[in-house]
Amino acid sequence: MSQSDTYTLFMNTLDVFNEAIAAHESSSPYREILAMGDKLFGGKNVGVAVYKEDADQPFDYFTIRFLNGKLELVARGKEAPDIAWKVSQDYLARVSEHPREYIDHPVKLDWDWLKSRISNLAS
Repeated sequence: MSQSDTYTLFMNTLDVFNEAIAAHESSSPYREILAMGDKLFGGKNVGVAVYKEDADQPFDYFTIRFLNGKLELVARGKEAPDIAWKVSQDYLARVSEHPREYIDHPVKLDWDWLKSRISNLAS
């Protein structure tokens, strides 16, 4: 799979995260993610490293931010000062191939990177 394919997979995955947040915005913990995310995290850039097999050997990077209740792409590449989310290309492919499964059951999405970032900013 090429890096251009990784871009498509990554953007599809961001769309799924945003749809899941919108679909479940009134239930916990998504209500709290939205409230804390915009308050403490909104507008700050977050680095994402995409890897194939070894999380310590990423091959592609993205910079995103959480703003107005949505995750949005800032840039492709290392624009953020640190990497907060390491994600495998296989995970991006699974989410892209089965978006409805993740939107209907958002607990299957990898929220740990966002939760830990919000926790770090709150403390």
